[in-house]
Amino acid sequence: MIESQNLFFLQNQINNLFGLEEQGRELVAFVARATGCKHVCLLFLDTDREDFTVLSCLPKSRANPFHSLKLSRQNPIVKYLRQTKKLMTRENLATLPESKRPRLGKTKTDSMNLLMPMISRNRLIGILVLEGKSSGKYSPEDYDLLRSVTELVAVSMEKEYLRERLVQQKEDLSVINRS
Repeated sequence: MIESQNLFFLQNQINNLFGLEEQGRELVAFVARATGCKHVCLLFLDTDREDFTVLSCLPKSRANPFHSLKLSRQNPIVKYLRQTKKLMTRENLATLPESKRPRLGKTKTDSMNLLMPMISRNRLIGILVLEGKSSGKYSPEDYDLLRSVTELVAVSMEKEYLRERLVQQKEDLSVINRS
C-alpha cells in the first residue's frame, strides 16, 4: 500500500513539474531513495544527435561513474533495450560477445548493475542506469518498482520533452522571421 502511495505521489510530482530536467532530477532522486542505489543516472534521447545523454545523475559529481555517460543508438545496449523493452542486468551485459561489448569511454560497464528502459508509445525514450545497492543485490521487488516507475513517468517526460522542443523551434523561427 505504501509503495503504491509513493508511486502515486511520484507521478503527481512529475506531472506538476515544468521542465524535463526537473522531472529527471525528481525521478532519479526517487529511484535512489527507493532502491538504496549508490549511483543513478537517467539517460534521455537527444533526437538532434540520436544519442542517449545524461539528463540527471545522483550524486552529481565526477566521482559518479555515469556523470558523462553517452550511448549512441547503435550501441548494443540500446539495441537490446529497444528490441526487448526489458531491463538489462550486469549478467545480460556480460553475455554479449566481446566484439559486441559496448565501448563507453571512461565509463566502465562493470559499474552498471542494471539498465531499465523507459518506453513511451512503444519507443525507447530513456534509460535508467543503476550501480550497486548499498545493501546487496537488487530484489524482484526492486525490479517491479523500477518497471512501475518507468511506466508511470515515461509518457509525462516525453510530453515535456516535446513541449520544450516546440518552444525552442518557435524561438528559432521567431529569430529567423525577425532577421
